[in-house]
Parts: sequence; C-alpha cells; structure tokens
Amino acid sequence: MGVTTTDQLSAPLQATLMARVLSNEIPDNIHTIPALKETLPNKGGMYARFFRYNKLTVDTVSVPDNSVTETTPEALSNNFIDAQLKTYMKIVAISRIVTLTDQTKPLNQAVHQLGLNLSETQDTLTKKVMESAINVYNCVDGTNGDTPSEITDTDILDIIKVLMSKDAKTAFRSVRGSDRFGSAPILDGYFALGHTDIYKDLRGVSGFVSRHQYGVTENVPKPEVGAVDRARFLLSSNGSYNDGASANGNRVYNVFYCGVESVGIVDQDGMSTELIYKPPIYHGATGMYCTLAWVTRMAHQIMNQNWIVKQRCTLS
Repeated sequence: MGVTTTDQLSAPLQATLMARVLSNEIPDNIHTIPALKETLPNKGGMYARFFRYNKLTVDTVSVPDNSVTETTPEALSNNFIDAQLKTYMKIVAISRIVTLTDQTKPLNQAVHQLGLNLSETQDTLTKKVMESAINVYNCVDGTNGDTPSEITDTDILDIIKVLMSKDAKTAFRSVRGSDRFGSAPILDGYFALGHTDIYKDLRGVSGFVSRHQYGVTENVPKPEVGAVDRARFLLSSNGSYNDGASANGNRVYNVFYCGVESVGIVDQDGMSTELIYKPPIYHGATGMYCTLAWVTRMAHQIMNQNWIVKQRCTLS
C-alpha cells in the first residue's frame, strides 16, 4: 500500500515559521558612554576645533604696601585640539526575488541589523581611539607570573592616584548608603572600561563591591558590574585586548580609566546618521535588487591625555 510519509512530503510543508525572531549576540557599547558629544554645524569645514585655556600661575609673593610697582602681567595661552570628521557607511543589498518569496521579512530585519551595526561601529571606533592613549600602566602586583599580571586592588589604586593627581573630574556621583542588607555606599568615581573576560578576576579583587550591593541602583548603567574605590567598572565582550602580547604569550586586556571630557565624539549636522533605502527601480535596467544603508560623518578624539589611562592586564 502506498503511504505518504515524511520521506515524500516536501520540507516546506513540514515546517511552520515562528513569529519570534531570535536574538543576536549584541555587546554592550560601553566606550561611547563617557564620551563628550558635539555636533559640527553644516558647512563648518572638515575639522572640529576644540580649545582649552591654560591655567594661570599662582603668585604667592605679596606686594609691599609702600610700593607702587605692579606685578608682571601674565599672558593668557590656550591649546587647540582638532578632530577630523570622516565618513563611514554600511550597505546591504537584497534581491527582489528574496523580498517576494522570503517569509522572514528581510527588509525589516535589514533595518534592525543596520541599527545594531551602527551602534557597534561607533563603539569600536571610540575604542580604537582610546587604545592610542599615551598613559599606559602594566599591572605588576598579581601572582600569575606573567607580565603584565592579573588585575589587583593595588594596580587599580595606582591609576586612581594618577587621575586624581592630574585633577581629572569624576564622571559618577557617589551612591549613598541604604538600610538594605549587605549594601554599601560608593564613592564618586571614574569610568573603567574593560572586557568581560576580566570579570572573574575583578570579583576576587580586595574591596570590590558588586552593583547589587550598591545602596541605590537607579541610574546605574546596565554594563556596570561593580566598583573598586573610585573606579566604576563597565564590561563588554567588545572590550579591548591584544592577543599574544604578554611576556608568556597570553592575551593582554586593556582597561580604560577615564574622567570627564577625556574623550569626544563629533558628528556632522546634515549627515549625523542617515538610514537610506533605495527600491529596486533605482538599481539596474531590470530593478532586480534594492539596497538599505546607513551613512554618517563623525570624528573620535582624545580631548585630554592626562585624563585617560590604559591599564594592561592578563588573567589569573
């Protein structure tokens, strides 16, 4: 007797497309969080020029009461920082046949994927700028026998001391204590941006306070995992590292400690961020595909090298 089984039934008739779209692996975009954000006006040139006036010297010598001599005037001076804007883009082309036959709504999904890609691109560009920081500190107080060593509380405090000595302004307000069991107040602090791989070692650092132990958790950034003294740690799988860069050939992780106005992002008025769709009629003689794209003009710049420190560490 001829019985139709799954061997004869075509595959599309054996499957039902579910409405839910499964999630992507989306890293937390931590590097753009501390950045100063500005917009270059339309027709404002190729560069955004920032300036900072230098401090006047402190005079501690008094002028005698019987003297008519004035102190020597001091001239003002300033520094300029130029950030060059560049164009970035990502284009997706989709066949017209796909849009006619595919049940997963590829155009909608392309818009979603382009949005994720734009955010990750901005974060990665900011990370690359931070990697150029000239103040570099190798962790030395760990016990793993590598250079640099794993991260320790002493290494963290050394960097906090450097930022404080350079008058870097803290980015986080202090978190007050509460009557919740196991909670603790948190000092006002600097950003500390790193890779998720260092989380285990951070948990073992003396003085580490997990975010769930904060007296108040409102307005705490989602990627923040905890604090050590005045360093507030935000971790992401898109954190910075260099493979094979340690003395023993292990991966070296970069942790960026930054204060307010240490890094800046500038976009261009008129091309800040645009999502552009061109239907098939604009492509080729037969209009066989459409395109979606994002395009933007932006610049990423370290604003003050004294207010950002790159710490290098390995794992325990």
